[in-house]
Amino acid sequence: PGIVVDEIEELVKYFGAHPANKLNLKIIDEMFVLNTRHYTGIANEILRRGLGDSLNTWAYSRIDTVRENNLDLLKIAGFNWLVLGIESGSSLVRHGVEKGRFKDTDIGRIVKTIKDAGIYVLGNYIFGLPDDTEETMQATYDMAVALECERPNFYSAMAYPGSQLHRQ
Repeated sequence: PGIVVDEIEELVKYFGAHPANKLNLKIIDEMFVLNTRHYTGIANEILRRGLGDSLNTWAYSRIDTVRENNLDLLKIAGFNWLVLGIESGSSLVRHGVEKGRFKDTDIGRIVKTIKDAGIYVLGNYIFGLPDDTEETMQATYDMAVALECERPNFYSAMAYPGSQLHRQ
């Protein structure tokens, strides 16, 4: 955590970030909110150095790794956005892409919990996944509308060479 926050602190100083002119920071780690010790260590170090008020940070999380008891810590450390890979409104389609461990109700509850902590939610949705049909894609759209994430991202599935989708 110390090395990560050394770099954040250097950016805060370089760009002259302060509470009225926050540094927009995107952490490019799709599993950032996975290992509790990792992300809470970084958040606590940001707080120890008094940097939280100068940050407007975006980080990735998963529905099944969000810990309600750590959201306040993330918020005061400047984490104002959590990006969730919701992917699909269909549990069948989510199961096919190994994101089927959580139910629609879990998604709604977690999104609400994050918002209640004062953190904005960016929801990522993908259309055209294996097992997608017109009905499941409509369910994805309907879920996106119902969740009212501050920022929804809609993607079409990409069959990158070497991926399972490409092999199919």
